[in-house]
Amino acid sequence: MLDNLKYMAKHSSIYLIGNISSKLIGLVLLPLYTSRITLSDYGFYALFDVSIQFCQGFLHLGIPNALFRWMNLEQKETEKKAIFFSSYLFTVLFLLIICLPLFFLSTSLARGILGDASMNIYFQLSTLIIFFSILNMIPLFTLRVREKSLYYVVAVLAKFVVQLLVTILAIVQYDKGILGIFLGLVVSEVLMFVMLLPFVIRQTVLRVLPKELKEMIRFGFPLSLSGLASRVLNIGDRYVLGYLTTLEVVGAYDIGYRIANAVDVILIHSFQNSFQQLVWKNVKAPNIRRLVRKLLDYFLFVFLWIILAVSVFSYDLVNLLTVTYEEYLAAAVIIPTILLSIVFRGAGFIFNQTLQMANKTAPIAYIMTGTAILNIGLNFLFIPFWGMQGAALATLFSFIIYSGISAYLSEKYFQITYTWSNIGKLFVTTVFLYGAITLLPPLPPVPLIIIKIVFIALFPFLLYVFRFYELRELTTLKNLLSKKSLKK
Repeated sequence: MLDNLKYMAKHSSIYLIGNISSKLIGLVLLPLYTSRITLSDYGFYALFDVSIQFCQGFLHLGIPNALFRWMNLEQKETEKKAIFFSSYLFTVLFLLIICLPLFFLSTSLARGILGDASMNIYFQLSTLIIFFSILNMIPLFTLRVREKSLYYVVAVLAKFVVQLLVTILAIVQYDKGILGIFLGLVVSEVLMFVMLLPFVIRQTVLRVLPKELKEMIRFGFPLSLSGLASRVLNIGDRYVLGYLTTLEVVGAYDIGYRIANAVDVILIHSFQNSFQQLVWKNVKAPNIRRLVRKLLDYFLFVFLWIILAVSVFSYDLVNLLTVTYEEYLAAAVIIPTILLSIVFRGAGFIFNQTLQMANKTAPIAYIMTGTAILNIGLNFLFIPFWGMQGAALATLFSFIIYSGISAYLSEKYFQITYTWSNIGKLFVTTVFLYGAITLLPPLPPVPLIIIKIVFIALFPFLLYVFRFYELRELTTLKNLLSKKSLKK
């Protein structure tokens, strides 16, 4: 178990670098956006961004996920490369069929949807972003299968630097406004494509495997439907907010969501990247169920502690990252709710991996589709009463249901029993500490910050009082601390 945790720590830390850069771009540029772009213009961009993410969530057809499974199970190197080439070629052809008409019909789309044909540039750039970002998924997933985490990180970091420079240049030097954001995305995705091309060539054997490709599509397509429904759960509320409120509300909500989602992309995605590879490497191991069970406990332990810390300082984060437009500060109220939603979503990812290992991908699509429909209904119900906080609550309730059903099916099909008492202790401790901090009386800034930090630091000690830790875990920790003290 300790070796598996070391593996997780090693690869999570490497992926952490890449994921920090991918999400840091949004946080670094927030002061620029809020000083150069009005809240309504940012809301306009947010709706386009949501549309791009919808396409990214579905048009890959689940091929990257299927590639992950097939290449891990296949032993022969030539067959692995043939599987990669078949997947890559199919993705290129499929994307061309979808994206070429969208690109050349951009003027008609702009006129029909926005009532202004001159806005076609946004549709054209969005189509390019969709094409290259989905195509890049194939080699990026393969880098993870091959455990080429350094190559992965270098490519992501290069994309980050270029996107940052192009966006700043377009907005500051050429005053392009939100168009500069689109330009930064397009240029960085094209650069990523070029950087991954040598790896693509090395992984290629010019042989198509029609039978395996058909099986991969059958395996992956339910996951692409699940990905589409996941986008509805994560970002569909922007459409409902835009319909029921204003672009200013959409813009403020999107800012708050991006800040909260940084925890997901920077930290949780790093965990998921290494978790996925670890469990598939050990899928036939006799202790695979204990491994998954303990990793779920550790995941919730670490990330509930993190979101507790981020939540109590949410207003300070928004105040730090936004300037000029005070309306952006309203985003702080949704951050704790979104953070808790993200933890439930992360737990759902773990449950769904076990369903994939049990070769039960169809239920994943059913669960995600059902909860996505529920989420839309809850948004229409909650937003008129609570505005953007209503959208956040709809997301939280939807992910609780999604995670609960996924856990039930995971135990049924993967034949695993999770330690629900430990999970309950984690959530109770988190809610207790957060509630205690929010009930603090008004205090000067410095004492208030110190008290908040003390409360946050109590998290692991309260869990010890609640007997969360196993004896073997305490013994291992004690031995590790003893070895470190001896080295000193």
